[in-house]
Amino acid sequence: AARARGFDVREGWLLEEAGFKQGIFNAVTAIDSFYYVWSPIEVLTVFHHLLKPGGVLAMRVSNIRLVLGAVRILSQHGALRDARLSKILKAQFHSIGPAAFKRILSRVGFDEIQLQPRAVTAPWTALNWQTRAAYLISSLIYYLSLKTINLSPGILLLARKRMEKESGRDCEQAQHRLVF
Repeated sequence: AARARGFDVREGWLLEEAGFKQGIFNAVTAIDSFYYVWSPIEVLTVFHHLLKPGGVLAMRVSNIRLVLGAVRILSQHGALRDARLSKILKAQFHSIGPAAFKRILSRVGFDEIQLQPRAVTAPWTALNWQTRAAYLISSLIYYLSLKTINLSPGILLLARKRMEKESGRDCEQAQHRLVF
C-alpha cells in the first residue's frame, strides 16, 4: 500500500543493507527496538552515517538495568531469582546504561545528547499503579539528584549529529532546528 502511494519502501533485516545513501535523513527514530540489534555500536554508527550534519537521532529505550537491579535487590539468591533474571534478559540482546549510552554516542559523533526520564509507551491513564509509581519515584530521584541518577524504566534519548563545520552561523541555525 505504501509503494502504491509513492513511498520508498525497503525490506530486510539490516538497516545497513537497505541501500540508503550517507547523509540523507534529517532524523532517525528507533522506538523500543534498539535493544534487539546484534551489534549496538555498529547500528549507532549506521544511524550516524544516515543523518545529515545536524540531524537528530531520537530513541526510546528501556532502562533494563533498573529492573535487573530491583530483582537482584528484592529477591533471595536461588533458582527463582535466576529464573526471573533470565526471563528479563531473554527479552533483550544487550543492556546499556544511560551514562554508557551518552559516552558511546559522543564517540560515534553525536553531541547535544539528552536523556529524558519518564518516556512511557502508553497513555498515563492506561498504566497500572505500579508502573506509574515506578515512573514517579524515578523522576523524583532524577530531579533531586540534579539530573545525575536516571532510574526511569523508559528513557527518551535525543542526540544531534555533530556539524561538519560549526561556524557561528551554522551553529546558530542548528540550535534553532533542534528543540528538545
